[in-house]
Amino acid sequence: MKNTVFWVTLISVLVLILALGCPDGKENGDNEDGFSISIDSLEHGSITPNVTIADAGELINLTINPDPGYSLTPSTLKYNGIAINEETRRFIMPAENVIITAAFSIQPYTITVLHPYGGGTFTVSVAGGAAIQSNTSALFGQVITLTANPAENFFFDSFTVTRQDDSTEELEGTGFTRTFSMPSSRITVTASFRDFPKTGDLIPGKGSLIFHDEFDGTELDTTKWDLAPEWDRQDRSSWRDEMVSVGGGNLIIRMRRDSALGDQRLPANAENRQQRVDNWLRSGGIRSRKKSGEIIFENSYGYYEARILFPSPYRGTWGAFWLMTRTGSGGMGNGTEIDIVESINNETGRFNSAIHWDGYGSNHKMLSSGNSPRQPLDVYDGEYHIYALRWSPESYIFYVDGIEYWRLTAGQQVTYGGNAGSGTTTVAINQNPNYIKLSMEGANWAGQLPVGWDGTAEMLVDYVRVYKLEGDN
Repeated sequence: MKNTVFWVTLISVLVLILALGCPDGKENGDNEDGFSISIDSLEHGSITPNVTIADAGELINLTINPDPGYSLTPSTLKYNGIAINEETRRFIMPAENVIITAAFSIQPYTITVLHPYGGGTFTVSVAGGAAIQSNTSALFGQVITLTANPAENFFFDSFTVTRQDDSTEELEGTGFTRTFSMPSSRITVTASFRDFPKTGDLIPGKGSLIFHDEFDGTELDTTKWDLAPEWDRQDRSSWRDEMVSVGGGNLIIRMRRDSALGDQRLPANAENRQQRVDNWLRSGGIRSRKKSGEIIFENSYGYYEARILFPSPYRGTWGAFWLMTRTGSGGMGNGTEIDIVESINNETGRFNSAIHWDGYGSNHKMLSSGNSPRQPLDVYDGEYHIYALRWSPESYIFYVDGIEYWRLTAGQQVTYGGNAGSGTTTVAINQNPNYIKLSMEGANWAGQLPVGWDGTAEMLVDYVRVYKLEGDN
């Protein structure tokens, strides 16, 4: 009996020991619900495991997500202090809970500078640093400044940024400088330069080049232009030499409100004097005729074009690309002012072309595209546009960005306006040479300046080109 009790007791104790050491019959070290995977507190990035609970021996995959501008710091990716392969980002789950640790550090990205063959070079400046002409690096979000340096007889066209994913962006801007924020990838920057057109070059549809200025210097080329005389214009503005300059690949004609100048120029009894004083403008212009009256360049017929960025949206400003006879304005067929483009009514998106003849007094007459509904596009969108005139013995044809929008043909019956009142006439094409003018001014018919505007508006001209029409002698 005693032996039976002993053996029963012994068996019970062994069962109890086994039960306590291996719950539910599992081997020591197993966990019915698996082991947990947690991520330590991280800055500038995150880590995501493919599972958060795993059994011992299971393969764990990690996804590393650095914030823009940061990367995983080498030798910092670990589980429970044990290094994880940073290329595969995998590990075998141990028979214990796991904590993933890592660090992220700020990541400079390479800027590769590609200089084109010939045409010029450019420099790169990172966040105010010194300009360089070779590869460099920058941090995400840093401001990068690119400055083009065209070679002689070349002009700067554009900068293009290519990202690591091969996406590209042509940087917007004017002049030789562009800025952008560094993306979170390495980039390649290229510049595009083009040859100057050369006198005598034959351009299909336009003819041979006989005059041009690309405005790629730092001063006005006095072999082609002179500053316009310092005249008062339209009883609303004054041309002044200091308002014209050349730089950044452009002719720059500036305009600003100058009520003090208006107060000096207008007589005390002028009509609507105070309103005109309040809206008086100081501006300027150039022409291919010297102030002395000597002609630098003039021509009869041809294809005339200029690439211009008009200021916007400044009601009351009036920029123009136009042709004038040396006698001012004569008859319709022997002395016509030809306005290739005028930037008026710019808050409504409209612009104007016109011809004027029979002087500017009581006999003045004019025809204008302003009444034509055909305005092919918005020219006040902050972009350059190309304005052109094809002037032949048979017609005037006006274009914007290659789109014809107004035509006058010899013999055409038209209704004119002007100081002489309205009437009808037959179109005659001017046979005499005209010289070129580019200018800004103010006029009542262009509207009043915006209330409170005291800034500076700029008309930028990228180039002017004149072609002799094919077949002309």
